[in-house]
Amino acid sequence: MQEDQNNFGPLFSILGHWILLTRSETHFLSGRWSREYAVEYLIATLGLTSAEAEQEVVTCITVPGQATAERLGLLKIFQLRLQAEAILGASFNIKEFHKRILRFGPMSIKRLIANQESWLLPFSGAGIQNHAGVTLLLFSVAVTFLMITNIL
Repeated sequence: MQEDQNNFGPLFSILGHWILLTRSETHFLSGRWSREYAVEYLIATLGLTSAEAEQEVVTCITVPGQATAERLGLLKIFQLRLQAEAILGASFNIKEFHKRILRFGPMSIKRLIANQESWLLPFSGAGIQNHAGVTLLLFSVAVTFLMITNIL
């Protein structure tokens, strides 16, 4: 339980950044926000420099959905890490995990999950299951909190 609580801070930080970027992307692409307002919003909420905020908005224009896709991929990788930690226990090595995640370069989430399953299957006994329930529960609580406080 303590490990799950230790993960809450990073999860909350990731979630906050994800919400702010996807919110600005959604409002900008739908035409509800001007380019200037989107830049100002990113500067004010994320503390980005003017150049960084402008680059985020340019990315929204040239690659619509990129911010959302990046955050969903990040959350999936985090979930896969929790799964690997649960299955491997004390033998989990973060460097080995990163090496395995990055080994084949860019890929779909479906392919990433398949690679993870083939790596962990010999260690998992009856099969791979989601062992990260408490952490994901805390993550859900964070989402609910942000929705209630109108941040989401």
